[in-house]
Amino acid sequence: MGLWENFKAKRQAKKDAEIDAEITRIETEKGKRLTQKGREKVTKNIEAKRTRKGIRNTIIAILGSLGIVVTGNALLTSGNQPEVGDKTNIKTETENKENTSTSKKEAYLKELQNMDLYDQTGVSKDTISNTKIIDQILEEYNEDLSEKNKEQIDENDLGIIYQSAGSVGQIIQDASGNYIKSPKSVDQLEEGQVHVDEQIKDGYFLVNNENHETIAGVIETAEGYHEITVDYASIKDTDGSEIVYTKNPDTYVHLEELFNDQLENGEISWNTIGESLEKYYEERVNDLSNEDEGR
Repeated sequence: MGLWENFKAKRQAKKDAEIDAEITRIETEKGKRLTQKGREKVTKNIEAKRTRKGIRNTIIAILGSLGIVVTGNALLTSGNQPEVGDKTNIKTETENKENTSTSKKEAYLKELQNMDLYDQTGVSKDTISNTKIIDQILEEYNEDLSEKNKEQIDENDLGIIYQSAGSVGQIIQDASGNYIKSPKSVDQLEEGQVHVDEQIKDGYFLVNNENHETIAGVIETAEGYHEITVDYASIKDTDGSEIVYTKNPDTYVHLEELFNDQLENGEISWNTIGESLEKYYEERVNDLSNEDEGR
C-alpha cells in the first residue's frame, strides 16, 4: 500500500470509529438501537462536521503560507486588526517585509471576510440560517415520502399554519414534558397527560397542502419555543369550510431527532428553530399579499 492509500485508509478508519462511537452514545442514551435511517443520519452529520473542519483547516493553512498564525475559535474578527483577547491571535512571522507581505495579507483577509463563512462563534452561518432549517425539514419529509413511494413536494406545496394564543386549542403535555396537539377531551387523556392551552402563546405548524398531512410544528410559551407533535391542525377555507390536516406517523418529521446534533453542539437552539418557522410564515404571507396586489 502506497503512502496516499495508507493515509486514506487511516482517515477512513478514524471517521468510521467516530461514527461508531456516536451511534453507541446515542443508543446508550436512548436505551434502544438506532434504525438504519438513524445510523445514516449520524453518518451524514459526522461527515458534515469533518467537512466544516476541513474548510477551516484549509483556510488556516493558507493563512500560514502568508506568514499568519491563527488560533482559537474565531477565524476572523470584523476588521483587519487582531482581536484583543484569547479568541484570535494573528501575528506576522517576519516584519522586515512590511510593504509586500502586509498588503498580501490584508488583501487575503479581506477576501476571507467577504466569504463570510463563519460568524464570531466559529459556527457556520449557513448551518443556522432560517432558510436552511426549513430546507432541512422539507428534505427530511421528502426522504420519508420517497421511502413510502409517495410523490415528493416542493416549497409551493409546503404550507404553514399560524394559530395565536387562545385559538391554538387542545394542547396536551405528557409526563415527560412533550407537547402534543390532539383533539382529545379530558376523559380521553392518557395517564400523565394534561391540557395546557393556557400556557401557549402561539403555534406554527408546517403542512403538506397536497395531501393535508401535518409535517412538523413548534409552539411558544413564556420560556420560548418547543417542539409539538401535531396530530391534527385545521383552518377555515375561503368558503368557510374547515380544512383538516392530520399526522401520518410514517412521514411526520420529529424536529428533536432531526436537529439532535446541532442542538447538543449549541449550533442552534429551539428559539432558532421556532423563529425560522415564524419567519417562514411571514414570508409566505408577504408572498400571497404580493400575488393579490399583482392581480
